[in-house]
Amino acid sequence: MTQNGHATIAATNGGVEMTNPIKSKILLKVEDGYPRDTARGIIRIDYDSMDALGISTGDIVEITGKRTTLVACRPVYPSDDGKGIVRTDKIVQNNAQVSTGNSVTIRKAEKNISNYVIVLPLQPIPHGMETYLKDALNSVPIVTGDEIAVRYFGKLVYFKVIKAYPGGVVYDRWTEFLIKQNKKSGGKA
Repeated sequence: MTQNGHATIAATNGGVEMTNPIKSKILLKVEDGYPRDTARGIIRIDYDSMDALGISTGDIVEITGKRTTLVACRPVYPSDDGKGIVRTDKIVQNNAQVSTGNSVTIRKAEKNISNYVIVLPLQPIPHGMETYLKDALNSVPIVTGDEIAVRYFGKLVYFKVIKAYPGGVVYDRWTEFLIKQNKKSGGKA
């Protein structure tokens, strides 16, 4: 049995049971994410794909189109099981530079914790956003150059990740966080 509770295919070779090896990467077709997953920094794939990569729900994975970004992995809904797809929102698609219908490579990533993150607001930010943003991004994968969004009173507020150190990391409550002033968009620090 795997971590996900699904049996692996076993074959015998001279009486010794062998299971399929874990793959370093898989190729899946991109489909739009479920509406509830918008701005969560996740992808959804089926359990067979998770098992093939040796990952579980919540693990951090790389998704690579023309560019690589990091996301947390969740299972697809049963209606999508076995279709060979990855569901993700337009934010992740833009960060990976792919579109619906394109193929992407998925591989397991290390969960490194960032020491500091600097973001630039891409629009004016509401009063009180600084404190809220730090809480909203807890455990979210962040990569330098990505655009991220957080829900704030029902609306999405967008930011560009200027620097995440070390690169390709997960933000947590110990990470030092800075919102850089953006005079052009009216954002504030």
